Amino acid sequence: MKQYAFLLLGLGVFTGCDGDRQVTPPPPVTSTTCGNGRLDTGETCDRAIATSSVGACVTACNDGVACTNDMKIGSAAACNVQCAFTAISACQNGDGCCPSGCNGTMDNDCSMTCGNGTLEAGETCDGDCSPSCNDNVSCTTDTAYGAATSCSFACGYRVVQTGSCMGGDGCCAPGCTFENDSDCSRTCGNGTVESGEICDGNCPATCEDNDRCTSGIRTGSPSACNVACTQQKILTCVGGDGCCAAGCTSANDSDCPASCAGISACSGGDRCCPSGCTQASDSDCPIGPPNCSAISACTGGDTCCPSGCNSANDRDCAAPPPGGVGSPCNTTRDCSALGSSATCVTDGFPGGYCSLFCTSGMCPSGSECEIQTHGCVDVCNPQSPDCRSGYICDTRLNNFERPFFACVPGG
Repeated sequence: MKQYAFLLLGLGVFTGCDGDRQVTPPPPVTSTTCGNGRLDTGETCDRAIATSSVGACVTACNDGVACTNDMKIGSAAACNVQCAFTAISACQNGDGCCPSGCNGTMDNDCSMTCGNGTLEAGETCDGDCSPSCNDNVSCTTDTAYGAATSCSFACGYRVVQTGSCMGGDGCCAPGCTFENDSDCSRTCGNGTVESGEICDGNCPATCEDNDRCTSGIRTGSPSACNVACTQQKILTCVGGDGCCAAGCTSANDSDCPASCAGISACSGGDRCCPSGCTQASDSDCPIGPPNCSAISACTGGDTCCPSGCNSANDRDCAAPPPGGVGSPCNTTRDCSALGSSATCVTDGFPGGYCSLFCTSGMCPSGSECEIQTHGCVDVCNPQSPDCRSGYICDTRLNNFERPFFACVPGG
């Protein structure tokens, strides 16, 4: 996973759908606060804050989305650096973008084979395009680019600006407290995840998910108990970054293989899912087969519990271990098997639910990171569900927006 520094800034100038707004750069900061290593009123960054930390001044702007023009405005010397991202709307050959309303006859960046259900050059999706860009994180602005009809649908996520304290918008931005933003928690710091909190004492320090084709966006702060992660898919064809993004080929991205022929390693990031690989061992493979009747091997992680398998030889047949993900709990102490980062989720989960705050790829075996709650949930087999009372085996999306089956509250 690549960390693009602009994600640690706030909103830049950009236009698009989903409520995007025009933001102009602030005037240069003339006070003596610029360079003191903290964010003060009127600053968008501070040149003395360490790179990759919240509030650091970025040196370049790149959102990883082909359908935006990226520009850096302001300067570190003035502590007013911001990133400007404007959506590309014109049908233009060779810019890597297929905007909404364009097709292969008017823009050679658009696919000529859209609709055949196979992801090919020039496509970001084909038959599996996301229905929306909602990441269920209140401190990001979600923007849709391209269109499912042209197999060019893509999502862009940007962080609400540090210090933007505004009650009622659902976001408690870094630097805000309950005193100046009603969206901030009153009880942050007591070690229990309560209403209005995402984490408490167990907030993640990074949004690393070990996927070379995503860039982790970390919002909120531990002091506000609202740290959340969103995974921005990398959709630009750039050689040398370790990612062969969707729609890219070896012709425009040296990280892409010439073909999947001869590839046998379960490596992830090469757009190939070799025979014998699963999503657990290769992020390019789908999560779980659509039909468990074709599976006979007792192999954990494929969401199937074939006939003759049991919890001793296939973890997909096992109920949640005591104190593990999915186990009943009243307090965090009941989830001791998950270590110091465990939490007991009681809001909406009958009887309490042991979990971990997560990004996709960070959950224990037998569980998966659910995009809406940003928590590890117990995976299940819909053909032989073993969820405990009050829960059903239902489809959810992980942080890569891929479906999987999980034990979730019924009703």
